Amino acid sequence: MICAIDITIKSGNFKFDILNDVIGMILITTGVFRLARIDAPDSYRKAMGLVKLVCVIATIKTFVDQWTFEKSHEAEALWSAWEFAEIAAILLFCFAMRLLCTRMGLEGPTRSWRTTSTLFVIFFALPVGGLHAFLIFRALASHHSSVDIGALGLLFLLVIFIPMIHLFVSTSRMKRAAEAAGEEWARG
Repeated sequence: MICAIDITIKSGNFKFDILNDVIGMILITTGVFRLARIDAPDSYRKAMGLVKLVCVIATIKTFVDQWTFEKSHEAEALWSAWEFAEIAAILLFCFAMRLLCTRMGLEGPTRSWRTTSTLFVIFFALPVGGLHAFLIFRALASHHSSVDIGALGLLFLLVIFIPMIHLFVSTSRMKRAAEAAGEEWARG
């Protein structure tokens, strides 16, 4: 949520995000690295390896984004194209969590992660991907104008929060089920 909410103060070539996205990305990257250490099948480790790579690059990109500077149209297109890698990493993360839950025999969380994946495709990947496709096209067409979508923007934000909220729900369900399974396993 830290990375999704943008409250920014701009001054010259510097901008300060009150809810700093770099801190959010460091927290996300740390969590991903911790989850990637779990002993699981190769497909889980490979998926989490790609998610880790995207997280590290996204953290660096977010740090660079702290400074406002004029980008070429090609750089703007590349910056927007990178968002597709981030969207893919989110979906890959959901897949890895579902795979981990399946491996651990956690049926409820497995279903929850499947729902989270579906919500991310419908309410995040498609609209945000469409927006970035538009931004790439606009940048390559050498347009540097801003787009004001007004009240529709608020609706857009509300819609993309749906899968994010469900991600937290799936994470909580997974944690509770794993703790319960661990207690059951410890009892014998």
